[in-house]
Amino acid sequence: MRSFPTMLATTAAVAMLATACGGAAPVADRPSKAFDLRTVPVSAQQQQQLAVADAAFGQALWAALAKPNQNVVASPASIATALQMAYAGARGETAMEMARTMHLGPNTTPTEIAAAASKLFAQLAPLKNDKHSLLRLADEVWLQRDFPIVPDYRAAMATGFDSAFHLADFAGHSEDARKAINAAIAAQTRDRVRDLFPTGFNLANTRLVLTNAIYLKAAWASPFEAAMTKPAAFTRADHSVVHPATMRAFERFDYAATSSYQAVRLPYAGDRLAMTLLLPAAGQPLAWPTATPAFHSQTVDLTLPKFRFSWSDDLAKLLVDLGMPAAFSDGADFGGMARVPLHIGAVRHKAFIAVDEKGTEAAAATAVTMDVSSAQAPGVIAHLHFDRPFLFRIDDTTTGLPLFLGQVADPTLGG
Repeated sequence: MRSFPTMLATTAAVAMLATACGGAAPVADRPSKAFDLRTVPVSAQQQQQLAVADAAFGQALWAALAKPNQNVVASPASIATALQMAYAGARGETAMEMARTMHLGPNTTPTEIAAAASKLFAQLAPLKNDKHSLLRLADEVWLQRDFPIVPDYRAAMATGFDSAFHLADFAGHSEDARKAINAAIAAQTRDRVRDLFPTGFNLANTRLVLTNAIYLKAAWASPFEAAMTKPAAFTRADHSVVHPATMRAFERFDYAATSSYQAVRLPYAGDRLAMTLLLPAAGQPLAWPTATPAFHSQTVDLTLPKFRFSWSDDLAKLLVDLGMPAAFSDGADFGGMARVPLHIGAVRHKAFIAVDEKGTEAAAATAVTMDVSSAQAPGVIAHLHFDRPFLFRIDDTTTGLPLFLGQVADPTLGG
């Protein structure tokens, strides 16, 4: 049985939708045949290792995200995928920190991860047309007009993550770009994730935005009977009591119990997906156990409140604290993405979930902004006009010996 973080991690994304920013035509995706990651051999073990890494990263994320007395929903799969898109362009210490934080292993290269992701994501393709569960997934790259990215990075995004590319004008029309990305994410998540970039979010210093969106609508294998749903007492952490509409079922489920918790696994129709629910014993912390629950089939008198909520946050500080500060600093090395120094500016994440008698609807989106480092002018394109006195030198580049030094005070003077 997959643990809850593992289940989320294996729902990583495959791109399908392409909506151009501001009506501009998408950038043509013509990856080099020499860098087509779909042709790179990837073993089943490597795919499984990536899924395990995503699960471990998800557990670390959850430990940092979960806060007392708050509803929280997040998609570790979405977050991991968007960060892996950035990791594909990372180099040096930046790549090593990102790999450690995302549990990718010390000997895993960005290219290997992108190739493994390509094969891992392909396994999810049948779910987009499954008659029981609807799974929509999308990876996209939003690119500043005229901003040069490394051709192999474009190829990695197109062939490893199946990403669509879109033109945007972050530098000149930040608000238009913000609205276009938000509109695309809303469409990809059936309007369940809106305003991923909130009003006032400034993208003027951004040159790329890497987005991942996931939408799921799945029916229970055994729906709850609506007639059994009634208000029932629910005691909150502060001991106050509310009375939400509560579903009830009396049937056989996969069930596990220890002195610390009870757990049940509710399958969705088609048996590929399932929801695991865990109830800590009185006085025990609200946390997932380190070991997978030992499920067995048992008749259970189950009550479960209906719930519906969304949650959002910027994960930048959390990721720095988890161990990847270099990626967010002016010294970040994303040389595999662009020749202009870039760093991660923000990691926006928003998620939605609704559970009722029929099943579950859930959606999430993550956006990683790649911003120009402070050493670069915000406009990226440098303007250099020799229209006043200047100096020059001619060096031997092998030895560093200056062969000529000079100054030009008036280029019209001859002699």
